[in-house]
Amino acid sequence: MVFLVAILHASIRMALLTHPSMQALVLKARQWHLALDDNGRVIVGGSFTDYGGVECKNLARIAPNGAYDASYVTGSGTNLPVVSHRIERRANLVGGSFVSYNDLRMRSILITLPDGSVDSTFNLGTGANDAPVQTIAVQTNGKILIGGGFAKYNGVRRNGIARLNPDGSLDENFATGLGTGIERQRNNPCDCNTTQRSMHYWRRLLAL
Repeated sequence: MVFLVAILHASIRMALLTHPSMQALVLKARQWHLALDDNGRVIVGGSFTDYGGVECKNLARIAPNGAYDASYVTGSGTNLPVVSHRIERRANLVGGSFVSYNDLRMRSILITLPDGSVDSTFNLGTGANDAPVQTIAVQTNGKILIGGGFAKYNGVRRNGIARLNPDGSLDENFATGLGTGIERQRNNPCDCNTTQRSMHYWRRLLAL
């Protein structure tokens, strides 16, 4: 987290580090992470219930001066923590262990627009099953790579890694074979071959 704060512009970093609401969030939140949009505003995701006394469950946008940005409306937020997010083309791609966002069924991944509403053109179907989306990357062609502990995406077997089309559908041309092996690794942490395969796929994911 120190690294994520360090990459922000110096003035924004100072405002965040000295703002009482951000200091309180850091002390209370079990996890948190940041992403910077084109206007210098900071999206905060993680495991928290409020920012400066304003209810915003697990997802919020902060102005460059550290104040809460009420124009990003998340409603009831996500029901479980936000684990990863990435800002791309003014949209915020959100991943985690949640199954709903603002009372809408959204399993483990969604896209919010600049006002906090859900991008209805991103149709994920049943989404990633039973485990969080922990890593998100966007390719130059707009396709979205996701990684995590899931075994399926929209009912199709994809062990820990999948590529999505810009509309949220699964790119079935992206063949992952046995995937990362993370699900097997969770059950058998001593499986060295599985661990090596996991590391290979994570490097492949993060390099794109």
